[in-house]
Amino acid sequence: MPAGWSSAIYVAGYKIPNDGGGGWFLFSLDDEIEDGGTVFKGAHGGVWIRIFDGNLNPRWYGAAGNGTSDDSSAFQKAIDACAKLKKAISIDSGHYRLEHNIVKDSSFQCPSMYGGAQGSTLLDFSALPAGKSGITLRGGSGGLCGAVLRDLAFRGSGVQCGLSIEGMGGISIENCSFTDLAIGVMFHNRNKGDFTECCVASKCKFDKTCAIAGEYRVSNGDRSFHGSGFHQCFINTATTAILINQGAFVYNAELSVFAWIHGAATLVDNRSKFAASFFGVVNLETLSGFAKLANGSNVYLAGNILASNERFEFGTLIQARTIVFNSDGSTSLLESDRQIKVKLRDRYTALFSIEESWFAQIVVEGQGYDARNFLLIVHNGFGAIGQITGIGRPMLTDAIGLGGPTFEISKEGAVFISLDRKPKDPLDACISLRQIGQRQPANHFVS
Repeated sequence: MPAGWSSAIYVAGYKIPNDGGGGWFLFSLDDEIEDGGTVFKGAHGGVWIRIFDGNLNPRWYGAAGNGTSDDSSAFQKAIDACAKLKKAISIDSGHYRLEHNIVKDSSFQCPSMYGGAQGSTLLDFSALPAGKSGITLRGGSGGLCGAVLRDLAFRGSGVQCGLSIEGMGGISIENCSFTDLAIGVMFHNRNKGDFTECCVASKCKFDKTCAIAGEYRVSNGDRSFHGSGFHQCFINTATTAILINQGAFVYNAELSVFAWIHGAATLVDNRSKFAASFFGVVNLETLSGFAKLANGSNVYLAGNILASNERFEFGTLIQARTIVFNSDGSTSLLESDRQIKVKLRDRYTALFSIEESWFAQIVVEGQGYDARNFLLIVHNGFGAIGQITGIGRPMLTDAIGLGGPTFEISKEGAVFISLDRKPKDPLDACISLRQIGQRQPANHFVS
């Protein structure tokens, strides 16, 4: 037995035998600080120190996991002990009622947390006030902590946030589920200097009862959310799947999701003044209603979209092979695709604006009318009027006397459509654009 140790005892449980809080303890005269789980003060001085190898367990600190007792204090003590002991946390299967927010204080380190298999570790935050987060992880911005949160089931009462990551980097949320929440995962730059980067939810499930799967929010922190996104996540939504709030700049982030859309839901609602850029594959199934892929400021996607039906529109989502946010605030795209729908109510209508060169397929449809044109559109961006050239023979079915459409472009790059007369009922102009080229910095080219 090491010097300073004098005796060992076995404790059957924390409160009752076999409640998961027991274990072997050694008595020591060392001046250790009591943490309520691995170190306990002796009745007449000295301390009892738990003998263990591996991760901490909230049951050692008094968590019951019975769905009725408040386990908040035990979880908080376990989180606090991790910083000193440099350990992860293993949470046994159970129903843990957490009536207070659990907070990991600001530092570059963050403990990993592992639950039981198949969603058997339920973290129940239903007693928290509206707007509160169940677990809050605070940074250390600028370092990649490498923490993993795995196999945890987050549940509220419809008004809470499950997990808030504030100014941390390099956190992986794996195989977790989120139900009955206002927000599943929040990436939050709360305090001055905060930036939340390279934090990824992977193979997580967001139930329809989780109103918003992920939110990007800036309070007083930096705008950057570099690389924070979603990898092979399952999102079931009737509102907004991903919300980008005012002031947030999301870029180089993954958006690989299986999305089930109900009603007039939106995949990405970008309320920031900054465009967002994602990479990945969006698998979309619109179960009811008509979905929108993006709303608000532009959302660029370097990747693919697979849809099980046609009941969706692109909105402000723009696909491209290469996306560059230039230092002057402009954006350079290579091989960009855009899908636009415009209602034609007058004889003369603005359709869209462009820079550089594009192929366009424009289909105008209505009762008794179908016109299809394939165009090459060139605009040099230097104040001169561009050119529009028809490719192939236009197709026209006109039973209402509107005539075939004609097209022109202004020196500002706005493309207009003209008809012989105003339609009695509005027509739909469905426009598919494929970029041919855009000005790129000279160093992007090989000499």
